[in-house]
Amino acid sequence: MFVLTAFVYPGVLAVLCVGAGLLVDRLSGGFLPGALLPAVGVAALIAVSQLTTYASSLAPATPYVITVLALAGFALGAGRVRAFVPTISSRRWQLGLPVLVYLPAVAPVLLAGRPTFSSYMALADSAVHMMGADYLIHHGQSYAHLDLRNSYGQFINNYYNTSYPSGSDTLFGGSAFLLGLPLIWAFQPFNAFVLATAAGPAWLLARRIGLDGRWAAIATLSTTVPALVYAYELFGSIKEITALSMILTLGGLVVLHERWLRGGATRAIPFAVVAAGGVSALGVGFGVWGLVAVAV
Repeated sequence: MFVLTAFVYPGVLAVLCVGAGLLVDRLSGGFLPGALLPAVGVAALIAVSQLTTYASSLAPATPYVITVLALAGFALGAGRVRAFVPTISSRRWQLGLPVLVYLPAVAPVLLAGRPTFSSYMALADSAVHMMGADYLIHHGQSYAHLDLRNSYGQFINNYYNTSYPSGSDTLFGGSAFLLGLPLIWAFQPFNAFVLATAAGPAWLLARRIGLDGRWAAIATLSTTVPALVYAYELFGSIKEITALSMILTLGGLVVLHERWLRGGATRAIPFAVVAAGGVSALGVGFGVWGLVAVAV
């Protein structure tokens, strides 16, 4: 279980997110740099998992739907994948930085040598997210049958039946159930993985301002795992960690605006998907970041 949750699970998540990112890239005309694909994929899978869990009858199919989307992305983006393989040696920083972010983010679990939490009870919301992920994948947005005489029913009703942001939870539940993993042990690796996806857009922004090699890597790590963000990740603040990746990705799309802003309507798909993923994960408050990105 330790190996499955700490190593296999993030690997599967990476495949799912890159595949979904390739699909979005293909649908939008093929302008996204590789550094943005995992984060855009996270946003796309959040959006899709929100749709599948909207109807209770479709909710259990969420793990399979996100798998099909990822496979479709690899099928449609096969040419790009083949072209990328020979350039791997020249992209060692770009490929290695997400790993360098993931390792310290999941370090308490790795050093324990067993499935565990990193900081449970510092913020007990992690229990709510686990309940929500389980409930939404099994029952979707259907709450009429909840037993409000017990704490479980009250928590689900008071959170998710009142428009509480559930984007991260539906992706978490859908991806963990795909491997048959207990949510309780997959929770911390999921948070660490999502934080690692922020390394791509952070790297892109660092390179855009002229940093190269080690300096760009230092800037990326300083952006993705500073003390405050690291504390949020250890607490299991799944909404805020996901929002960080989405915010940085919006920034990456802003600096790439010449590639898509004046193109056809389909070129705006990545921006729309990332904005939707951010709102689904954090709530309408994420709209402020979308407005800032539009203004810039």
